[in-house]
Amino acid sequence: MSGKSGSTGADRPSNSSANEQDSQVPRGIEVLVKKASVDLAFKKRLLTDRLAAAAEIGLKLAPSEELILRATPVEQLESIISQTSVPDDHRRVFLGQAAAAMLAVLTGAGVATAGEKFAAAGGARPMPHPRDVPPIHPQEDTKKGGTFGNQPDRPPTKPKPPQTISQQIVNILAKRSLTHAERINERTNLTLDLNIDAKMARDIRSDIFNELGVMISDQAAAKISTAGQLFSFVVVRTPMGKEVVGLIAPDLGVQPAQVTSATRLPRRLIGTLDDRKKLAKKLSEGTVAKVDEADLRRVSTVGNLIESLAYRIAQAEYTAANAPPLPPKLGATGIRP
Repeated sequence: MSGKSGSTGADRPSNSSANEQDSQVPRGIEVLVKKASVDLAFKKRLLTDRLAAAAEIGLKLAPSEELILRATPVEQLESIISQTSVPDDHRRVFLGQAAAAMLAVLTGAGVATAGEKFAAAGGARPMPHPRDVPPIHPQEDTKKGGTFGNQPDRPPTKPKPPQTISQQIVNILAKRSLTHAERINERTNLTLDLNIDAKMARDIRSDIFNELGVMISDQAAAKISTAGQLFSFVVVRTPMGKEVVGLIAPDLGVQPAQVTSATRLPRRLIGTLDDRKKLAKKLSEGTVAKVDEADLRRVSTVGNLIESLAYRIAQAEYTAANAPPLPPKLGATGIRP
């Protein structure tokens, strides 16, 4: 995972700029972090009570974002805030109290709502420099529906279908190494098979942090050589992984640090219907996922369990975004052998 320091990657076309746009920090967390980087009082509130800080600016977080916030240590969150910068032309928006305006800036919709942004920030709109004036495009008439002029309606943006943790890891590796995802399995060597160099390894670690909320240290990365090892390291350290491990470690009779993705769930936890109902209730009360007894019939290891619950949350968010429901995929977990 540490990658090669040579120039092997120079022979392949560079796609870093396009890929960097695909691996964004969850929008809600990005709003909180950027506001905290310019607003010291808000930073203190965020570090003290994260959900209350979000509610203060009218920001509704997705369940997965709440999970990431709860699982991120204070020191790590403070470090992320200190390394975050906000462009000068956005600072006034993030010094305001309207999350909608901040989201508009991050999504690029702020071009059409500049007046709203500056009003929310408590200041007058400055005269833009000619080079900063965007080209004129027809905008949607949100009150009447349709578009101005003789222009077709723009189709709504469709949310991305949910993926399992292993699918996300495979797709990150495939994207950064310019390899077909179908060619990656748990035995795939990151250096020998995917030709990953030091820069690509750093990009992969950044993608994993942005998409899954897991930070991989240099020391840990040096011990990871295959896609399977990467999955095993990441899955128990995701926000859902930390919650699940913390809940079931006492039942396994071990410390949380001793639980791995390959740790098998003993029969005393999932052997009978009553055992599964008891564990499902415990997991439902201790995580943001709704777990029932039937879910636990399909899992045998801690890694399977974590990935199944994380997928359930992603599927619920996808459905809530007015997308057609998908069939459950709780059995499809782990990188294929």
